[in-house]
Amino acid sequence: IITPEMKADLAAATVTEMSVPTRVGPARVLRVEPSETAALPSPRPLFIIFHGGGFVRPYHERDTVFCAQLAKNVGCLVLDVDYRLAPEHHFPTAVLECYDIVAWAFENADELGVDPSKIAIGGHSAGGNFSAVITMMAQQSGDVRLLGHVMDYPFVDGVTPASEKLDDRSVMPVWRMEAFNVLYAQVPENLSDPRLSPILAPLEATEGQPPVLILIAGQDPLRFEAQRYAAKLIDA
Repeated sequence: IITPEMKADLAAATVTEMSVPTRVGPARVLRVEPSETAALPSPRPLFIIFHGGGFVRPYHERDTVFCAQLAKNVGCLVLDVDYRLAPEHHFPTAVLECYDIVAWAFENADELGVDPSKIAIGGHSAGGNFSAVITMMAQQSGDVRLLGHVMDYPFVDGVTPASEKLDDRSVMPVWRMEAFNVLYAQVPENLSDPRLSPILAPLEATEGQPPVLILIAGQDPLRFEAQRYAAKLIDA
């Protein structure tokens, strides 16, 4: 439901659809920025975000609303990525696509009016997975240096059975969690790939990462793996 308050936030933002080249083909990206740009710094900070939805659910208008609120309240440019979805595009298509978009933003910082030293990424749920994996990939490649990253109730563990993640307060049914895993991974061996389950990455792969903000929800079964991943980063 888009409330009147959400509509007001959308009205205060300018949204432009972009096509960004990636190794899997052109990617649809929404550029979201405050309509009143006079007070913004130049060059400005950039936040790149990946929506949630278990790797299979599509982009929604509420995602644009969130980005409009973020752009207005933080005073930054936001790139909201409408990545390719499973099962038509299974692992690792979407995470490679999203990585390429981040690398493209660094390469085109001047054109975007962005300060390359002030680029951060983040995502919700499945998007939080992308945030973790892309940060790890960037650290290993050295192609980009992120200022920080945000993981909202992230999925980081595809190996632990979904039934073991649940308790009496969990809001997500086990069958849905299992379906998301199957549709994205396609074959069981992909579940143990650190690019799908970053909790399994060797400790050295997580060393030297930029600061991270991890947000968890009290009744979300993903909160336990997010806590374990936070501990892994602290150890690193």
